[in-house]
Amino acid sequence: MKKLKLTLLAAQIELHWWFIKKGRRRGDKLLRNGTAYSSERFLSLNRSFSKHCAKAMKAQSEYDKLLGVSGNMHRMHI
Repeated sequence: MKKLKLTLLAAQIELHWWFIKKGRRRGDKLLRNGTAYSSERFLSLNRSFSKHCAKAMKAQSEYDKLLGVSGNMHRMHI
């Protein structure tokens, strides 16, 4: 059961990182096109970006807790 939970959490983390990377690409494109930081597009992108960042961090914390490590210890062995 623990292995299944770890696998699901890892998938959630990867999914949220995919959305974060996609948002960064969209933000870079908006910047190249000269879109103002206060535009509705940037504000919408920022809300989405913040939501996925928070969810990725929460899932990573749960993953670490379930794995029984603190901080980034498990990443050092990969």
